[in-house]
Amino acid sequence: KKSVLYAAIFTGLSAYSLNFGNDISKLIRPSSATAVQLNLDELVREAEEKVSKNPNAENYAVLSQSYFLNKDFKKAEETAKKCLQLNPDLWHCNNNLGLSYMETKQFDKAEESFKKALEDVTWRHMTHFNLATLFFRQGQFEKALVYSTYAAEYAAKNQPNFFPPYITMGMSHYNLKEFEKARAAFIRALSIDSSNEEAKKWLKKMNEEKLGVPSPKKPSRKKDTKI
Repeated sequence: KKSVLYAAIFTGLSAYSLNFGNDISKLIRPSSATAVQLNLDELVREAEEKVSKNPNAENYAVLSQSYFLNKDFKKAEETAKKCLQLNPDLWHCNNNLGLSYMETKQFDKAEESFKKALEDVTWRHMTHFNLATLFFRQGQFEKALVYSTYAAEYAAKNQPNFFPPYITMGMSHYNLKEFEKARAAFIRALSIDSSNEEAKKWLKKMNEEKLGVPSPKKPSRKKDTKI
């Protein structure tokens, strides 16, 4: 029986897990409504044990992700590289390596890893989102918009409840002073997940700053018609 960790990894965790509070339960859709509680140290130990018993690419991918979630980015990078030696095409290995590079500000290497990960069509919504995050962190908001849009398009086909691209989209528009577009993106994220605290926070901020609020339409005046 696979643990919650394995379920999480092969759901395809993205940069969202660190960007918005490390709450990876939002990206896991268990059959029960019970909130998923994760003990990261325990998950690392479990993954290490699985690698020691069966050092295959999938187990290394899980171990790399568990280090990443525990914010041990150096070990996550080293383990992802071992994973790639066993299976250069496994999405999880390339994605994990890209995430590890991104967190250690090796941005060029992160971009290269994510673009290799794009070869796997199944996870493109995640990979495009990670690229959007990568460019956003570098202040390249136009590129962040391009990739968050791609991520949203792929998510609509493969994982309609995946709202993080709209958060990055909204933040990018905000930084480009495109406030109405920013507001629309955050509202879209909230329509996908009504409990989305990040979208609520941004909308509250914009309301307080009176940004992106559509101007009230003036009532049209009826022309007088004479008989």
